[in-house]
Amino acid sequence: MMLFFAALAVANIVIRVTLGRGLSWGEHYQLPAVRIALALVVGALAANLFGLYTVTVPRWLSFSGGKSDPSSRGKHITAGGWGFMMALLSTPCSFVFLTGTMTWAQLQPVWLGTTAILMLGVGMSAPHAMLCAFPGLLKCLPRPGRWMELMRQTMGFMLLLLAVYLIHTLHGGSSYPFWVAGYAVVLCMCLWMWGSWTRYDAPLKRRLMVKGVSAVLAVGAGAFMLTPPKPLAVDFQPFSEAALSSAQADDKPVIVKFTASWCVSCHVIDYKVYDRPELADALAKRGVVALKADVTDEGSPASEFLKSRFNMPVPLTAIYLRDEDPVLLPGDFSIDELLELIGPIDGN
Repeated sequence: MMLFFAALAVANIVIRVTLGRGLSWGEHYQLPAVRIALALVVGALAANLFGLYTVTVPRWLSFSGGKSDPSSRGKHITAGGWGFMMALLSTPCSFVFLTGTMTWAQLQPVWLGTTAILMLGVGMSAPHAMLCAFPGLLKCLPRPGRWMELMRQTMGFMLLLLAVYLIHTLHGGSSYPFWVAGYAVVLCMCLWMWGSWTRYDAPLKRRLMVKGVSAVLAVGAGAFMLTPPKPLAVDFQPFSEAALSSAQADDKPVIVKFTASWCVSCHVIDYKVYDRPELADALAKRGVVALKADVTDEGSPASEFLKSRFNMPVPLTAIYLRDEDPVLLPGDFSIDELLELIGPIDGN
């Protein structure tokens, strides 16, 4: 299992040495082909979790020399092969953590990024080492059963939702149709829970509980996901260098929000900061011009501007105050931090 993470660490080092810099994850996602490929891969992984096909360990990797006797000469190679495949086949569940770690590692010194990736491998392999050293702990684990299959298929629905999210980033218009598509996945999952989570001969209390949970989930998700999205409280205008220059010529403070449809952190900032009426009022009183620079796709004017001026990943907010150099707010921030950088209302 550690060998798998050592391979990831080597890949991290090769990228750093080859490019001479870190490779931001956003650079991948700006290519529509990458997002399409990821959506298809995620869909294929979901099909695997639904049991439509099975990934098996190759015989040559499972049993050295074609011998199935665990006491054979190649037993260590056999165990190593199983461990490597275990780490590889667990990537659908660890995808979020792996991508986050790899992205973070690309922005750190090589030694620190390598150490972080290897420590992730230590964390995954430590439980297996503990169970091998103390077999009695196996009695404390949940017994295999039908719950494992239900959990597996539930994760399949989660991956389908991720596939819908990736596909929606390819569309430059309203995201509402994709919220409807996402709810269709949730509704199918609720119907599956209703009909499959309990047997017909299960106790009445258990059947009512499962059906009640599935009904509440379906109604609650529908109320949230089928409501047409409203514009943000802050009125953003489309970004262009001409619009930025015009606002600066009028001596108005300007904030430029660099965002992308595939950027989850960008949506979180929209919800926490830019969708707050108090911020919209404060910006209006200060005469701030708000511009939205969408860098979803590589080669767009906003993307080229971001790359040539700042060369930083999204989310990023640039604050232009008169003739001063822009003040940058990368990543997460609060309303108070933004208003403090913009300054007080003129005359106060």
